[in-house]
Amino acid sequence: MPYNNYNNYIRNANRRAKTKFENGKMSLLGSKFYINIRMKSDSYLSLIVAIGICIIGMAPILILNQMGVQEINSIISVIVSMISKFFFLVVLFLIVFDADTFECYTFGYDKSIYHRATGVNKYEIARDKGLIGEYKSYVLHRKIKVPHKVLFNVCVPMPNGNYQEVDAIIITNNIIYVLECKNRGGRFVGNYEDKKWKQYIGSQVNDAENIYIQNQKHTMAIDRFLLERGIISNGQNVCMNVVFSSGNMSLPKKNIPLDFIFGDMRFIANYINRHDKVFDDGTDTTQTMEKIYHALLPYSLYTKQERAAMLEERKVRSERKELAVGDFYTEKVQDTKNGTHSQLIVRHNKIYTQIYINDGKSGCWQTRTDLGRNIRYNRYQISKGVGQHRVQEFLNKTRAESPLIIKKCCIAFLVVSLAVIVLIGL
Repeated sequence: MPYNNYNNYIRNANRRAKTKFENGKMSLLGSKFYINIRMKSDSYLSLIVAIGICIIGMAPILILNQMGVQEINSIISVIVSMISKFFFLVVLFLIVFDADTFECYTFGYDKSIYHRATGVNKYEIARDKGLIGEYKSYVLHRKIKVPHKVLFNVCVPMPNGNYQEVDAIIITNNIIYVLECKNRGGRFVGNYEDKKWKQYIGSQVNDAENIYIQNQKHTMAIDRFLLERGIISNGQNVCMNVVFSSGNMSLPKKNIPLDFIFGDMRFIANYINRHDKVFDDGTDTTQTMEKIYHALLPYSLYTKQERAAMLEERKVRSERKELAVGDFYTEKVQDTKNGTHSQLIVRHNKIYTQIYINDGKSGCWQTRTDLGRNIRYNRYQISKGVGQHRVQEFLNKTRAESPLIIKKCCIAFLVVSLAVIVLIGL
């Protein structure tokens, strides 16, 4: 490359890199730290970070030098050299890659629950930013330690014949976490009851759908589905609205609804592992978890061709105005049950009836079938569920998945290698 073109080459390369990452989307295997460096820094800061990585990688040699070790025999020299090289590679691996996603994607993908349920191959995931976000929910499931079941791409039927496609559902003994997976960037501004939000990406301002309300449609469909089948009772709060972000995005932080959490993989995994028992009232609900899982499972095992046919049918029926839901209208009604005369805030549309509940600080809407007018399920359902033989075939092939170990092994190696170098120095 001619020297005179070097500066132009670097400038164009930086422009391409910033264009690639400016929307805040995560690559499949890239770590969040690495993506942030690429998004928020220029070439000089990236160079500083690279130099820092090299210094960390050379830490064993530096430690020995600081200890005044001038001469060491050839065998120890070789050991130190090998450890320092591996140390550098492991540090580089942990910084550049998301180790947990790397493990899930590289080892045993074809036998994973995600692949067997969706039929999506790993090369399709790598090429599709949206699928990357959905696939990360599978990695999230592998990081959750509490007993749970997981479903992907669940087409939950609605009473009017339509369906809601849910990215992922994590069912524990205490709560149903309904995940809307987003691999996108930007700062979203607005109120949680607004239909539209504003999305800020750099100097750009775009109109955007309210992601909370988008996923609220999913939780309503699940609540109504389980209520109709008698698996849950009216008055139970079973669904948590979860927006799971793989990209670099932020949501409004004021007046957050009672049933809503938002965060990246680390936050959501820690939340479920640490706080799931908050919803535990002391009763054994293992059978309820199994009932919910088996009730929804047939609606998550469609082939790609079946999903495409369902989308086409939905399009045709929507054009004929068969699937209209209508806007909610809200009213106040008197609750005279149990001898009380409290006032309820109730809202209805053509399908759902909900009441507003709150804990004094924040609130949310609870789906009910014992209030107002609730239409019966249309027998002409688009999402009918797969046959029991396919469900059983899936269950027979599903095996318990082992805990993730690569990241733990890498960290253990770094600690042990430093300890070994210190002992050698002594």
